[in-house]
This record gives sequence, structure tokens and C-alpha cells, in this order.
Amino acid sequence: MSEIKKYWFPSGIYSFLQNIVLLISGFTSFVLLVRFYSKSEFGAWALYLAVTTFADVTRSGFVNNALIKFGTPANENDYRKILSASLFMHSIMTLAGITLIIILAPMLGRVWNSSEFYYLLMLYPAYAICQVPYIFMSAVEQARFNFRGQYYSNLTRNFIFIGIIAYLIIIAKSLPLYMLPIIQAISVLGAGVVIYIFTKRFIKFSKTINWDWVKKLFNFGKFALGGNVLSILFTNIDQIMLGYFFNTSYVAVYNTAMRVGNFSDIPMTSVATIVYPKSTQRLDQIGDKSLRHLYERSVGVILAFVVPGIILLTIFAEDIIHIIASQKYADALPVIYFVLIFSLFKPFIRYFSLSMDTLGRPNTHFWLVMSLLGFNIVLNLFLIPSYDLIGAAISSLLSLLLGATLCYKILQKELKVSIFRIIKYMFNFYFEGIRLIVAFNEFKVYLDGESNPEKDKV
Repeated sequence: MSEIKKYWFPSGIYSFLQNIVLLISGFTSFVLLVRFYSKSEFGAWALYLAVTTFADVTRSGFVNNALIKFGTPANENDYRKILSASLFMHSIMTLAGITLIIILAPMLGRVWNSSEFYYLLMLYPAYAICQVPYIFMSAVEQARFNFRGQYYSNLTRNFIFIGIIAYLIIIAKSLPLYMLPIIQAISVLGAGVVIYIFTKRFIKFSKTINWDWVKKLFNFGKFALGGNVLSILFTNIDQIMLGYFFNTSYVAVYNTAMRVGNFSDIPMTSVATIVYPKSTQRLDQIGDKSLRHLYERSVGVILAFVVPGIILLTIFAEDIIHIIASQKYADALPVIYFVLIFSLFKPFIRYFSLSMDTLGRPNTHFWLVMSLLGFNIVLNLFLIPSYDLIGAAISSLLSLLLGATLCYKILQKELKVSIFRIIKYMFNFYFEGIRLIVAFNEFKVYLDGESNPEKDKV
């Protein structure tokens, strides 16, 4: 009970609130930008986010996963060495990512025939450099089982980003597309200041770089990095190939459908953020059974959110599209129905990757996602030219179905995971909710009776 009060409950609240902030800010910025820019301009922005996410995930793959695993209180003696080695790797990977983006920008601009996309990429380095302290300190805080700083820094970051965009669009009525990376940089600098206030007591460096720890973090991070990069590529490959076969207007439509359909990412990310730091500790203390329990319960809880969400969004999808993106994006509606089904399979794959990282086997997740990405690319090559948007959606749906099946089969063998227990946890979530409502109503009746004693006499 003490662990629930000290870690799971407060961490869950902060993680959930953080993702609610991301949902609201992402939705707000999406509505402002999708209505302000043309389809081709918004498509260029969507492609920019897809491509630069690879560079961001490259760094977080090294920093977050490795630092969260090794930078815990259990390694207190080597803590300073771990932080110094992690920050060194973070800086090197940032420079490598910036260099690669600058080299590839002209070619990518020609591939997608978009000058706007090229100019966005050329301004990415400003944002990447400003992101370094924020990403690093977020990982440090998470490794120490704290989440307050991430919540308040994300709140600050998104408030600044939305505030500047809203002012320029609504008041100034002028927002050149190339300004968006600059606004990103300003926002993440503000977030870095806030998270430093919460994490400064944890920031402790050694005087020199310990190369043994650099090697150890690198060896762990290279597979985690590969898995993360491939996961992002898997998520965005549809948009990338649509832009290649057609143009950025198709990317804008598909991105709009994805924004509506990816509602499950909020609870899924919230649970994943607090489960991964504790899963390593629980594995050392209890063993494989604890990891099986965390996987089954996490997937079950997410499915409890997802199923009613799919039903509601299917009913109101057309109205939602008209409200958030206007009538010009009506062609996104058929795609949304496919994207909504994605949410049924994503939790199996997402928590599989966390389980493999906890077991010290990120290479298993790497090769699985590599295979799924190859399968998805082949399907896209056949389906996108003939069926454009629907072809891309079908390719991802089939790939996710295959991925969820393989993840379940592997964990069934390794941890004795059971689909029946997952379904049980899903329905238990509903039953607990009903019990809470009943208990609240009974308590309310009791309070009403206490406050009106004369009513009982009558």
C-alpha cells in the first residue's frame, strides 16, 4: 500500500496529466495550423515532424532508456559517472543528427518536391540544440522515480508554443511556415528552465568521462535506439510514402486522420512512463512473474479505454473532422475508421518493447520491428499506388495485427502471458468503476440523510 501511495498513484496522476496537456496542446496547435495553412503547407509541416522525430528518438533512445535503467538509486556509487557518460553520448548524438539532417535536407526537399519542407529542415538544428538539456533532465527525473518536473515543464513548453502561434495567427495574422522550428526552440528552452528547478538536486557529474560506462550505455542503447527509430519509422512510413508517390496534400489528409485515430496514445504513454522505471526494480526483487503481471495489467487497462473510445469516435468521426479541420479534409473520414482499429493492437507491441528492455533484450524488439517495417513497406509499395490513402491504412493495419500476434506469442513463451488474464483485467477495470460509482452514491445518500434528520421522522 505504501508503494501505491508513494509511487504508483502520484506518478500515475502526473503522467496522466502530462499526457492530457500534450493532448490538449497538440489538438489546439493542430486546429490552428490545419486551418491557417494550405494542404500542401500543412503536409510539409507533418513531413517535417515525421523526419525530425527520427533524430529526436536517436537521442532519447540513448539517453532515456539506458539512463533510466542504470541511473536508478541502485547504482548510487556510479551515479555521477553514469550521468557524465550519458550527457556526453547525448551531445555526440545531437551533433550527428544535426549534421545528417543538414546533409539530407536538399535531397529530401527534391524527393517530396517541397521548398517549405526544405526550409523547415534547415532550421531544425536550432530546435535540436535547445532540446538537449530538456531531454537529458527529463530522463534523470524519470530514473529517480519522479514526474512532477516533466509535467510542469511540458505545461510550460506547450503554453509558450500555443501562445506564440495563437498570437501570430489570430492577432498578427502572419505566421510564415519556417518560423515554427524557431517557436519550438523558444518553447523547449522555457521547459528546460522549469525542469532544472525540479531536477537540480539529482544533477551530479564526475570530473572525467568514464569510458567503461560510455561503452556500457552504448551497448544497451544501440538496440533500444534501433528499436525506437524503427518504431517511429513504422509509425510514419505511410505518410512518407504517400508524399513520395503523390504530394504533401495527401500527407496532410492522412495526418489529420491519424490525429483523430491515435487517441489511445494518451493512456498508453501515461502507463508506459511509470511502468518502465519500476519494472526493472520489480524484476530484480520478485522475478519474471512481476513483469508478466505488469504487461497483462497494462494492456488490459489500455484496452478498457480503447474499446469505448473506438465506438464513440466511429459514431462521431464525421462531425469531429468538420469541427477540427473543416470540410476540405472530408476525404480523411474513410481512413479514420481503419486508424481507429490500430488502437486495439498498439498496446501489445508497445508494452512488449518495455518488457524486452527490462529483460535486457532490446535486440528482440529491434528485429521484430525491423521485420514489421519491411512487411509494411512491401504492402505500401503495392497498395498505395492503387488505393492511395486507404491502401496506406490497410498496410499499417495488417502490419499491426501481425506485430501484436508475434509479440503475444513471444511473451506467452517467455513469461507465460495469457490473453484471458488480459481480458479479465480489462473487464475488472469496468467493474471497479461501477463499484466506485455505487459506493459514491451510497455515501451521498448517507450524507443527505445526515444533513436532513427531520426527513426520516416524516
